[in-house]
Amino acid sequence: MLVTDRQLAALRAQLAGELDRHRDLFGRLDWSVDHEGYVMLQDAAFFEAATRRFGPRASISDITSYVAGIRARSSRAAADVDPEVAGQLIAAAIGRGSLRGVDLRVMIRARLYLLVALVMDAGYDDAGLDEFLGEARKIADEWLYSSDEPAAGPKLLDSVRTTVAVKSLFDGRTIPAGMQGAIVELLPDGACLVELAFRPQTASQDGDFALAELAEGQYEILRLL
Repeated sequence: MLVTDRQLAALRAQLAGELDRHRDLFGRLDWSVDHEGYVMLQDAAFFEAATRRFGPRASISDITSYVAGIRARSSRAAADVDPEVAGQLIAAAIGRGSLRGVDLRVMIRARLYLLVALVMDAGYDDAGLDEFLGEARKIADEWLYSSDEPAAGPKLLDSVRTTVAVKSLFDGRTIPAGMQGAIVELLPDGACLVELAFRPQTASQDGDFALAELAEGQYEILRLL
């Protein structure tokens, strides 16, 4: 499965500031079908936006200053964007840090706000926004099906599906077999941290996410064979 036009349209409306249209299009998505593609597209858009804004040579002070500027824009930004987590998100996107140990709900809320801010600051016109999202879609498609070799091991941001029930790291909730998510960190012992969503993050509603540490045999990688 690759990113669909309707998933792209829903995210585009959000990034264009067309919130009523975003809510309408998002409400038409079938979460049992669209979850994986939409979440991966949102993640890829953040990766692309952060990479374009900062690049691999950005300093930690550059990132810290940018995050501080975003939080100063409004009281809501100050509440929604944890400065430490936001800095870790950007650093990880450009290959300068790790997300291990980050509270997942805080991370998801900050990441969505950062994505919208990064796109707004880029000042895209309609054509520019389409070009940006086109690149994000390509990245998301590569992440969804990054290899046609079934023997390949897990990779960062691989799409996976749980094969057994596991417990969430932060709140102990049961994550059922068959739930899909994305690898956010590969651990030295061969396990991986996986972000899974019970409910997606939208412009009008907080998401309901879980983070699980999965060992070999507890998940399968979703790739096009």
